[in-house]
Amino acid sequence: MRNHLKAEQEQTISLSLTPAVLQSIRILQLSGAELISFIEEQAAENPLVELEWKDRPAGRNGGARTINDGPLPDVLDRVSRPQTTLEEHVLSQLRMEGLPPVLFRAAAFLAGNLNESGYLEGSLAELAGTAGVSEELMEEALSVIQNLDPAGIGARTLQECLLLQIRKDPAAPWGAGEIVERYLKAFAHGRRDIIRQDLNLSEEELEEVARYIRSLNPRPGLSFSGTRPPAAVPDVIVEYAGGKATVALNDAFLPVIRLNEEYARYLQDRLSTEDRQYLQIKMQQAMALIRGVEKRKQTLLKVTAAILEEQREFLEYGFCGLKPLNLKRIAEKVRLHESTVSRAIQHKYIQTAHGVFEIKRLFSAPLRCAGGGEVSAQSVKALIRQIILNEDKSRPLSDRQISSIMDGMGIRVSRRTVAKYRDEMRIPNRSLRTVTPDGKG
Repeated sequence: MRNHLKAEQEQTISLSLTPAVLQSIRILQLSGAELISFIEEQAAENPLVELEWKDRPAGRNGGARTINDGPLPDVLDRVSRPQTTLEEHVLSQLRMEGLPPVLFRAAAFLAGNLNESGYLEGSLAELAGTAGVSEELMEEALSVIQNLDPAGIGARTLQECLLLQIRKDPAAPWGAGEIVERYLKAFAHGRRDIIRQDLNLSEEELEEVARYIRSLNPRPGLSFSGTRPPAAVPDVIVEYAGGKATVALNDAFLPVIRLNEEYARYLQDRLSTEDRQYLQIKMQQAMALIRGVEKRKQTLLKVTAAILEEQREFLEYGFCGLKPLNLKRIAEKVRLHESTVSRAIQHKYIQTAHGVFEIKRLFSAPLRCAGGGEVSAQSVKALIRQIILNEDKSRPLSDRQISSIMDGMGIRVSRRTVAKYRDEMRIPNRSLRTVTPDGKG
């Protein structure tokens, strides 16, 4: 009864939004490659939409060109467009779960933070801070994600990924879960005697379990990746000089969308009343497309400028200069709803002097430091990475030593937090970073 009422309520809300508004919302959250596909589809279905590609290599025919006039710009060849992404696959399952809206939004936010292997990027505390929700809600959302297919998605570590697959498999042999949970390092190093003795397994039984564990997928999200990773084409380009930042949209890879008014007038004089009504619908759809794309540009520019105003020290010092920032702060600054800000930055890339990366990386949860102040989790990660890069390769620093160095800088981070962040950045522990005099690890 509760799910029926909730579905009815959501349907009522959806019906109150016009098709043009719904389309504008959809356009806002599309990535650059997805937006190109959407514009192409609209142009193919609407005779009043005319496209002119701006990014055209030398040597090709000049002049305006519509979608049917020949090859697309080379920039499209550098963007892979898989049929279904992992995020789309997860979202399609979430919609069938009948979740409360607040839990659905949290789970959808996590779905957008799964990397191509299916692992969750960032700690729950950091993601909760960025989304402006409680860590408890994020934990519940993660539990929902981890119960979806493919088995193993939403894991933070290899161990968790394997355990999720084992727990969802009713045919998993006895002992598989125990080995992964308690003896994974020993298993990886071939120390089978310890495992066999502790679990009271015969050689044959242990070999059967070992074959099963090796059959598990350590990267369950890869089946949704293209054969090559998509090119990171920046949506926003930032130039910083003399303490001043210039923010500009990179819309060179997008076509100019024009309304073919001459063709519309031509048809208007030759069509029946019924056909003219159809033409009027196509006219409205074309105008909605043009307005939606323009609104996307304005919103993305406004949101990005507001983020960079908050993260001025990042422009100067890179990720070490990031300060705590969440969606709520930016939403208040630009006077938009948090969901609009979230859609605006979803799968959007920014080009800065510090590299090309997703805009969402400029958000970070707060960490307490000495003196009662706060630093961002992202800046702490960047500092840990920098300390490790500068260490003596023959005598790598332990997590406790890194913690002590940061404590001396006024940033109080526990050894356990250092280890957690190091693991999230895929940086090996001290023993695996040791370089011997002959140059071998």
